[in-house]
Amino acid sequence: VIFAMVTAEEQGLFGSQYYAEHPLFPLSKTVANINMDGVNPMGEMNDVTALGYGLSSLDIILKEEAEKQGRYVQGDQEPEKGYFYRSDHFCFAKEGVPAIYAGGSTDHKEKGKAYAKEFNEAYTAKYYHQPSDEYDPATWNYDGMLQDGQLYLNLGLRLANSDFWPEWEKSSEFQRK
Repeated sequence: VIFAMVTAEEQGLFGSQYYAEHPLFPLSKTVANINMDGVNPMGEMNDVTALGYGLSSLDIILKEEAEKQGRYVQGDQEPEKGYFYRSDHFCFAKEGVPAIYAGGSTDHKEKGKAYAKEFNEAYTAKYYHQPSDEYDPATWNYDGMLQDGQLYLNLGLRLANSDFWPEWEKSSEFQRK
């Protein structure tokens, strides 16, 4: 299991591109890439929104692990923005490693979808990729971060302790090399 914390995503995915081109272990022996890009400061969620959902068999264990948390999985709700192609997992996908980036996003556990939409719109308008995007102990709720962190851990443990090797769907533009 490798935990890689890469840099320069916003400048062109330079850190993840470098690793994908110079891996510590061959990418042919890399089971999957689980991208944890950012945290959910909103709180616990009912959903797991997955960028890359429907592209690989990673969906199988993502769905099973999400259901254990009482959550449902859905695909990218804004595919026109191309988020799957703009984050660090993309460099691994281009090299054939099944990749996914998932987390709570659109359905707040207590306050519902309208609250999540309002929160996300306000965050995007005021903070996304701006100097004001900083930790705020007064407004951040750690429960969603912990919930997603547990999901990532469970996914990683399932992959590390099994013979399951996710594969790209035949309809996907990505394939193992």
